[in-house]
Amino acid sequence: MLMKGDGLRGMDLERTLEFDKLKEIILSYALSDLGRVRVAELRPLDKLEEIKEQLTLCAEAKRVILAFGKLPLEGLSDVRPLLVRLRISGSILDPYDFLALLNLAEVNEKVRRFFKEVKSEIAPHLKKMASNLPNLSRIVHAISSRISPEGEILEGASPELRRIRRNMSRARDELQRRLEAILNSPHYQQAIQERIVTIRNNRYVIPIKQEFKGVIQGVVQGVSSSGATLFLEPISVVDLNNALHQLAAEEEREIRRILLELSDEMRGVVEDLSAAVEILGELDFINAKALFSIDYDCHEPEINTEGVLDLRRVRHPILEHSIRSRSGSNFGPLTPDRVVPIDVHIGYEFTTLVITGPNTGGKTVALKTIGLLSLMALSGLLIPAAERSKVALWSRIFADIGDEQSIEQNLSTFSSHISKIIEIIREADPNSLILLDELGAGTDPAEGAALGMAILDHLHSTGARTIATTHHSQLKVHAHNQPGMENASVEFDPQTLKPTYRLLVGVPGSSNALKIAQKLGMPQEILEKAKVYMGGEAVAVEEMLADMEQARRELERDRRMIAERLSEAEERAKRFEEMLDQIKREREEIIRSAEEEARRIISGARKTIERTVEEIRREQASKESIKRAHEAIENLRRSLQKDEVGERKSGIYTPGELVRIKSLDAAGKIVRVRDDKGKASIQVGGVELTVPISDIERLEPGEEVKLTSPQLLQIRLTKRASISPQINLIGCTTDEARRKLDKYLDDAFLAGLERVRVIHGRGTGALKKAVRDLLSDHPHVRSFRYGNPPEGGDGVTVVTLETD
Repeated sequence: MLMKGDGLRGMDLERTLEFDKLKEIILSYALSDLGRVRVAELRPLDKLEEIKEQLTLCAEAKRVILAFGKLPLEGLSDVRPLLVRLRISGSILDPYDFLALLNLAEVNEKVRRFFKEVKSEIAPHLKKMASNLPNLSRIVHAISSRISPEGEILEGASPELRRIRRNMSRARDELQRRLEAILNSPHYQQAIQERIVTIRNNRYVIPIKQEFKGVIQGVVQGVSSSGATLFLEPISVVDLNNALHQLAAEEEREIRRILLELSDEMRGVVEDLSAAVEILGELDFINAKALFSIDYDCHEPEINTEGVLDLRRVRHPILEHSIRSRSGSNFGPLTPDRVVPIDVHIGYEFTTLVITGPNTGGKTVALKTIGLLSLMALSGLLIPAAERSKVALWSRIFADIGDEQSIEQNLSTFSSHISKIIEIIREADPNSLILLDELGAGTDPAEGAALGMAILDHLHSTGARTIATTHHSQLKVHAHNQPGMENASVEFDPQTLKPTYRLLVGVPGSSNALKIAQKLGMPQEILEKAKVYMGGEAVAVEEMLADMEQARRELERDRRMIAERLSEAEERAKRFEEMLDQIKREREEIIRSAEEEARRIISGARKTIERTVEEIRREQASKESIKRAHEAIENLRRSLQKDEVGERKSGIYTPGELVRIKSLDAAGKIVRVRDDKGKASIQVGGVELTVPISDIERLEPGEEVKLTSPQLLQIRLTKRASISPQINLIGCTTDEARRKLDKYLDDAFLAGLERVRVIHGRGTGALKKAVRDLLSDHPHVRSFRYGNPPEGGDGVTVVTLETD
């Protein structure tokens, strides 16, 4: 992909949009040089299929890490130079080279075992990649059975080496025994300088005094620096020292043979080792990107070829990293008071966007965020934005950001900007993204504004997507009047005189200069004079923008209120649908049971009548038999009446009956029953409630009625209307989670909920532990358990509450 920036190619755009700094952050997550090299080479791709493949792999790795933990890549190293040496026939690796290959093989086997636990539906593409890892278990055995972790050749590497080392051990023992006999002999005590056995010239010797060198026959192998001590090899151990030297030479030859043999074994599997290096290096690269994505709350963007950029709640990752570094917190959930998310889109109704607003309001940061996130997405990285954000497959990205002077060309700020824009104009096409900071700045305001409007018109005519920041009021008026152009502004709070750093698309920015001056105490007569100099039309425009901003704030407040109420209504509708489904299921069960009971009763009645008729026939209709028949039929009739009463008591309610509303644990009297709708109206205290019939139960005669106070009933009704049967704590700190959960449990208890779900996710386990610690001794909690798989597994805790 051809990229341009600052009038130059490639690397200059990376520096301008800080893509190079982003890669430095991601580098810290790589565990090997294999992964780090790939991060350093990270570049935007130009094929849609490749971009989507990289995004998919990163998203899958993120899911795997959240569910199963980090990929077991610790210890991975770049052994490619060793593989090059192995390809040379007869080459021999040293023990530490083999340990590097052993580490590779062990990591390979750990990763293979790790992915066997990962289900295909969680990460099909990543699992397929891991399935291509060769089986290197035989390499693990071949090396670990011959070489110790310290790089020593093990005695069991070959029978010959075992024989040699045992002979060496016996020779050393005999040497030690003979030398200690001399040291301990009373005949030589005057000659002994020190009673120790030491080594000189790789031969075992004893230290004797210079003046007694003739007392013990032997070969002098060394003299101390003072000359007072001789290191003597007694004649009695010369043969053993010679034998030990011979054995050492045999050991060296055998070790070389073993290393050659092992090298030949590795040569036979060099292609497997090479494949493992490439796949594990790629997994380290993907793992680093995924870990970054988790820490910076990134999501997979949608890549399109329609030139649409739609970024939702995006944050600048370098700014976030800087804030974290200053606060000393490198990880953890993002919070609005740290980096303010912005929303921006282009490519739907308009293709040119002009951003205005006061200095330090965040215009340049917004521009860099758009550019950087475009580079990230096209490089196969998840972006710090909400889900369903969109990035176009740009053919080129141009960026003229910053006001530094060009020392090489000795150009002024204005000339430097114009030179860059001229190059952009020459090379821009309909599939370009163009980012221009402070368009028209650095020269006379009137001329700068006119030139800026002409530049925007030309770039707009090419079909390119252009986003420009400016201070010129004429440009925002121009954008307002031109089809396919739109205004945006960085929000400014006139009450606090501070920017909010929010980006408002569709709202032109106001300079706020006069308002700021007024707030700071500028005399009113000076402000009025300034308005005169500005001209009535300019003042009117500023006042209009201020009114628009006020109206926007009110609309935003109303929108949030409507959204909250809509969310509550949707939640209630969902609960009502669940209740209706339950009623339907209960009704079907009642009908089924009733039909079975009716069939049983009819069958019994038919048999009774048949027996009675048979008896009448058999006894020829005597008065006594007719009387018994009448009695049998009467008993059957009474039995049917009894069953009918029982059915009424078990399922059919009548006005005036005392019942309990189960969900509110409140007693009341039935006013009316609407069987067709499955509901009943209940008088509870001074309140008439309509509830599902499935939510009431009949109070048996003599049962003690526990009346509910109107105040408690009102609290429960209020809470029941607003309380959700679950709370989501993902993203909260542990302290914040405890506070939220404690208040939620109080509300749920007051609402009369019997069971609730606490969503805390798996993560590091800290949030889950904090939740369960609080539940363990909470007065409203009867019991709790992890959720079943359909309920969310161990990422959810199901809580049963006490009932008053």
